[in-house]
Amino acid sequence: MTRIRAYIDLMKLRVVELLIITTVPAVVLAEGGFPSLALLAWTLIGGTLAAGSANAFNMVIESERDKLMKRTAKRPLVTGVVSRTEATIFACAIGLLSLAIFYTFTTPLATLLRRLQSCTTSSSTPLRLSRILRRTLSGVVQQVVCRS
Repeated sequence: MTRIRAYIDLMKLRVVELLIITTVPAVVLAEGGFPSLALLAWTLIGGTLAAGSANAFNMVIESERDKLMKRTAKRPLVTGVVSRTEATIFACAIGLLSLAIFYTFTTPLATLLRRLQSCTTSSSTPLRLSRILRRTLSGVVQQVVCRS
């Protein structure tokens, strides 16, 4: 596994794409029509980075458990392609970039809500927060982004 591929795997983009797909109709509904392409693009980019950051943090938190399961045994932290420190720095960097994108192109409230959603996602395993809470917060973020 190449290092670039390892960092992409930390983001779990296959899972993120499922979340991002739901963003488009939410933005369209909240806007009452198709939003500007710029708003939609920045929302999707920022959302992808935020979700990727949360997923990377989750892999750092779960790296010891991932060693024990066949399904997760090939993840970048388990194989040693990326260290825990490198993964944490990467997660922080793309998380901060996501916040900068939301702050610049949406509203401060949307930025705050996106940050709260990322916190609940990255801490979902240890805290066992419900999926309903995370999805509800995600929906609120999408609504606020569109009304900015």
